[in-house]
Amino acid sequence: MGAIMAIVILVVLAALAGALVRFGTTQQVTIAQDVLMARADAALRAATEWGQYRALQNKACTTGGTLDLRAETGFRVVVDCKKESFDEGKNNLGTPVTIGIFTITATACNSPTSCPDSAMAISPAYIERQRVTIVTDE
Repeated sequence: MGAIMAIVILVVLAALAGALVRFGTTQQVTIAQDVLMARADAALRAATEWGQYRALQNKACTTGGTLDLRAETGFRVVVDCKKESFDEGKNNLGTPVTIGIFTITATACNSPTSCPDSAMAISPAYIERQRVTIVTDE
């Protein structure tokens, strides 16, 4: 009887140890993904500010720009811009007023080749984030 009881206790302890190892591994992967998402957010903030600066300085969109921040954050960011102009009528002096609205889309990912990367999307280490900002030249 004592041998059977010892085997049952060993099996229960082995199952408990396996569950603890699995739980610890899951926690480590989750923390690593949180760190990568924070880096992606930092890269997106930099890229959207860069896109806004380019749009407002030139009063025009430059689409397809890539910001390579792999050395600093591990992310590459693709910045696209779309401009729409709206006629707002005339001001007090009778001159037409046109407002430009820029939609800046930044997509960050930690792929070594391209961003976004469909082939890397199945990897648990792949992070892709997107941010859209809208600014006017008024």
